[in-house]
Amino acid sequence: MKIKLTFRYVLSIVIVAISVVLINIIVLITLLFNKNITTPSNYHISEFVRNFQQYIEVEDNAHPHINKNGQKLLNGKDAWIQILNENNKEVYNYDKPKEIKDKYTTIEVINGYKYAGGLGDQSQVLVGSKNINNTTYTYLIGFPMKSIQKYILITETDTMINYIKYAMIVVLVVDLIMAIIFGYIFSKSLTKPVNNIIDAVDDLHKNNYEVNYTEKGLYSNVFKKLNSLSDKLNENELERKKIDKMKEDWIANISHDIKTPLSSIKGYAEFLEEDYNFSSEDIKSYAGIINNKAEYIKELVDDLNLNIKLKNSKSILKKENVNIVSLVKNLVIDILNDSKYSERYIEFESKDETIIMNLDKLLIQRVINNLLYNALVHNDEDVKILVKIFKEDKTHIVISDNGKGISEKDLQHVFDRYYRGTNTGENHKGSGLGMAIAKEVINAHDGEITINSRLNKGTDIEIII
Repeated sequence: MKIKLTFRYVLSIVIVAISVVLINIIVLITLLFNKNITTPSNYHISEFVRNFQQYIEVEDNAHPHINKNGQKLLNGKDAWIQILNENNKEVYNYDKPKEIKDKYTTIEVINGYKYAGGLGDQSQVLVGSKNINNTTYTYLIGFPMKSIQKYILITETDTMINYIKYAMIVVLVVDLIMAIIFGYIFSKSLTKPVNNIIDAVDDLHKNNYEVNYTEKGLYSNVFKKLNSLSDKLNENELERKKIDKMKEDWIANISHDIKTPLSSIKGYAEFLEEDYNFSSEDIKSYAGIINNKAEYIKELVDDLNLNIKLKNSKSILKKENVNIVSLVKNLVIDILNDSKYSERYIEFESKDETIIMNLDKLLIQRVINNLLYNALVHNDEDVKILVKIFKEDKTHIVISDNGKGISEKDLQHVFDRYYRGTNTGENHKGSGLGMAIAKEVINAHDGEITINSRLNKGTDIEIII
């Protein structure tokens, strides 16, 4: 993987470098061989000299001279002018330096144009001409050396082409070497963090979530996401272990809760098998105990089965229109009619006589009963329970008590499937699925159930559907 990535980036950089070199060579050749290309500055000064002839005038067959506008332009450029006749002899000058000659040979004029100081002065001289009355006059305009520079390049075409070929070869070789060197360095800087990312993913694959990766460089955001993923996976792993521990505890509790009644069933069954003269009352009593224990085991299994079904599907709901006020009120009355709880304090409160809802009557009964019995068996006999129903957009069922309350630790897990809190009364028996089933039933009705509690202050449970 590392070799493939390195080769890919090196190849990309080499291609880019070669492309840049070729573009530079094309531009260089264009500049060398295209005679029409001039810099803005040279173009300006050349045009100035060529167009200056318009300021040269002749009056009454006299010698040519420059007008005031021409003089003003020369003064602005700190330049001088000399006008020569066809014999290269001066017929007029303006602001000419003293060392400049009055007559030249043709070669002197040419050298003066080509080279600085060719006319005996350190000026840059440009040449123009003007035809007046069938006479061609040559004018020389000299500019300060600081203003313009001339560069003369004379070479044979073949020699120039050979130079360009050598230059291209040298540039290509040097750039290729540099591209490979810098490409390797650059690709290494890219592939190293990629390899670190691969190592990080491998760590996560091996369940190593404790490693923290430095968030810097080109892939800082990737490492940030990896750290976030690592933290999340670590949290999930801790939560999984916690759930596994709760499962183990729950299975131990279920095993104990099943084993105890099974022992009783087995004991009474073996007892009845013995050849004793049991009275009909004794047999009825023993059979009742066996039946109660078997019913208890059945309830445990049913709880587990119901919880799994509710967790995976809402299709088990058998909804019908029910007056939730009457339903809850009758459940409270049934509990108070039980001789075991007839002396307990349960208050029912509702401003509405009728609130019709479409729900699974048996499952909602089970939830309310479970919550009411929890309030009774988890608290002392003097606990006060208030059941309140009201409608505000949705229907609210609130069950409050002033009992022992629930610790913060137990409150966090009260709806977990495998959690059984420590705050249970001696008469409390069950699968540890009661509150989990209650939550799943309410969720299946697209409602919500919340619980607030403080130790020694009481508990408030609210169902909103």
